[in-house]
Amino acid sequence: PGPYVFWLQARIHGNELHSTEAALQILRYLAGGAPDARLIREQLTVVVVPLYNPDGAEANIRQSTTPLRIDLNRDWENFAQPESRAFWHLFTQVRPTYALDLHHMGEAPIVAGTDDLNQFQIGARSIDPSRMTAAQWQTNRAMAMVSLEALDQYGPVNFARYPIIDITNAVISRMLMGGTAPAGETPSAHTVDGAIFYEVRSVGQKSNGQLENLFRIPAMAVLVAAADGSLSSQDISGFDALPFAVQRPCGV
Repeated sequence: PGPYVFWLQARIHGNELHSTEAALQILRYLAGGAPDARLIREQLTVVVVPLYNPDGAEANIRQSTTPLRIDLNRDWENFAQPESRAFWHLFTQVRPTYALDLHHMGEAPIVAGTDDLNQFQIGARSIDPSRMTAAQWQTNRAMAMVSLEALDQYGPVNFARYPIIDITNAVISRMLMGGTAPAGETPSAHTVDGAIFYEVRSVGQKSNGQLENLFRIPAMAVLVAAADGSLSSQDISGFDALPFAVQRPCGV
């Protein structure tokens, strides 16, 4: 295992099934002999959570299956659910450097200023940048641009930025901010250097494989950039020009 820890989580919302398969594909690839897989293993310790919400996945619902039906991605302040407490403990144990969260879109958005159906959304911010350090905001934008450049090489993909949000109780928000803990535990002071999320469309693609590629290809690009050091020098000058998605913010 490498000295830097990369946290990859999928299906925190139980009805977002293709993110799990993409995470498993990444795991299988990283176990192989390809040069980039070896590089990642040498430089990174990759912690993969392919199925964050197993009960919600079994029921094919967004939330947990307790009577309260809690959204696990809004539970890193109250820690009402056992999954939230378990993954917080893992986070404090492995102390990730980077985090990536995989989601599906909740509805059918378009790219702002066009009639193009949005296929891929990049979430470089789950909280306002004022809540991040300057270095975290730089790294988040670098992770975003690496992701989109990889999709450009894959083929024509309509992508957009996720709408403006500031959600402090989401998992990657608290990974960036720190300062919370389950009852009886000391709040963690550890924060990640960067944490972003992807959303891909749930319907309307040619095949399940296409959906999984939209997760896997940019995620692998970010892993390679984190491993070979190019993430720190990534050009982010084009970030502010990226179009927004036109939709109700709901997925993260």
